[in-house]
Amino acid sequence: MCRGSRLFLSCALSRCEICSILLSSFSVSLNFFLVFPLSQGMTNVEQHPSTLSVQEGSSSVINCSYSDSTSDYFPWYKQEPGKCPQLLVYILSRMATKEEQRLTVLLSKTAKRFSLHIRDTQPEDLAVYFCAARTAGGAEHKLSRTGSWMLSVFA
Repeated sequence: MCRGSRLFLSCALSRCEICSILLSSFSVSLNFFLVFPLSQGMTNVEQHPSTLSVQEGSSSVINCSYSDSTSDYFPWYKQEPGKCPQLLVYILSRMATKEEQRLTVLLSKTAKRFSLHIRDTQPEDLAVYFCAARTAGGAEHKLSRTGSWMLSVFA
């Protein structure tokens, strides 16, 4: 099990198809689900590329696509080696771009795609990155993880 100050995984990620994550934010408990493959009837979320190796100081881009046009909240999570996933950045459906420090998230609602751009990639960016989408009016997030999605940084 993965335990953190804000995140709890209800089962070992390598053994289950759907894991429930409880995330406390501003004293509110929300239910999230990790989907390993995606089950029939769920919002489809896919991430590309599955692995990415970049040189230190260069830029990185990870793309994510989703199937439900009513999705309104698109978070990116970062899981550093040996740690729990943490919310990295998110974008809302009413936005096209969001920037935070070295990160930029771009959203194209017509193409049903959003991407995470990391400028000046550093060794501390080594991690597994997850994209997710929440359908409007729901408290569930569908996180996609169909590969290792590891970002490797080399000098």
